[in-house]
Amino acid sequence: MSETLLRSPATDAAGPLGLGLQLYEQPLEIRVTHNLASAPALGQIQRDGEITRLRHWPEQVWHVAASGSHLSDGTDISHGQIVLRLRGHGALRFLADYTTADLRAATIRQAGTVRTRLGHYTVLLWWDITRDIHIAVDRSQAQSLVDHLRALIKRREPHEHLD
Repeated sequence: MSETLLRSPATDAAGPLGLGLQLYEQPLEIRVTHNLASAPALGQIQRDGEITRLRHWPEQVWHVAASGSHLSDGTDISHGQIVLRLRGHGALRFLADYTTADLRAATIRQAGTVRTRLGHYTVLLWWDITRDIHIAVDRSQAQSLVDHLRALIKRREPHEHLD
């Protein structure tokens, strides 16, 4: 008999961050597959109902859905990845100031996803709208990334706004 592993929160992200932004940990199921038959192009996102497919590696695709969706394809990596959700007016503009990718570039904004570095953290970002950004990071780095985002906010407050 196999036991179901319950995933506990990896961070203390749970609400207001500053500058009108909010940060939450979002429980999502993430599976990786090497089936490229119906995969999006490299660096692209594909939505199919409640499933989001992200392709940022030549030979693999991430399938992401709400926890409990019971994705059937691929290997479950949900316990090794944490998805944070940064919400609020100017969320993408805020991240653009601290990532190595040019989030203001038309090609990236149009793609709605990018794999980049935020400080020294490798993150995978995706969004439907620029006020609601998903940030996937290794579980072992999640709390440190949350603390880093708080420090970046404190540097900007109260002098700046994201209008």
